[in-house]
Amino acid sequence: MVEVVHWRGGGVRVPLIVIPPKGQKFVRADQKTNAYAHVKDLPITILDYAGVEHPQTAYEGRKIVAPSGVSMRKFLEGSSPSPRTEEQWVAFELFGNSYVVAGDYKAIRVRTAMYGDGEWHLYDIKKDPGETRPLDAEYPDQLEKMITIYEQYAKDKGIVPVADNWSPWHGFIDENKQN
Repeated sequence: MVEVVHWRGGGVRVPLIVIPPKGQKFVRADQKTNAYAHVKDLPITILDYAGVEHPQTAYEGRKIVAPSGVSMRKFLEGSSPSPRTEEQWVAFELFGNSYVVAGDYKAIRVRTAMYGDGEWHLYDIKKDPGETRPLDAEYPDQLEKMITIYEQYAKDKGIVPVADNWSPWHGFIDENKQN
């Protein structure tokens, strides 16, 4: 269970095997790539290949949530170098830990009670998929841009901050208690 809730490669970086619809142009057949796509992109891609347009915010007179996924069709057909552009970022939060991916970069913050340092760090997930070489000092403007994206995302989605000393495994951790 632990690995699935960590925000580095484990649990969020998994293989995707695509079998194209019969008769569809698919130049990436038999290719491996480390391009970033998100699970939210799958239904939009399927709808695109099926020739169905998503209704966005209303369906049969009811309000619905607009999808945040994008179609991977241009990428799969070879007319785009990646499934998403840098402007088509993905943000995520779980247990107060956060990340945002934009283009080849990922900014991530893991709280101290979750074995992190509570600070934001920047990685190039294409060149460093294991997220072992932080680029914070090298690209501070990129990191700040991505933190701003995440903060607006959190505000828009109503994400409530989690206390730094709370852990889903241990509850509130008394930092003053000696072992």
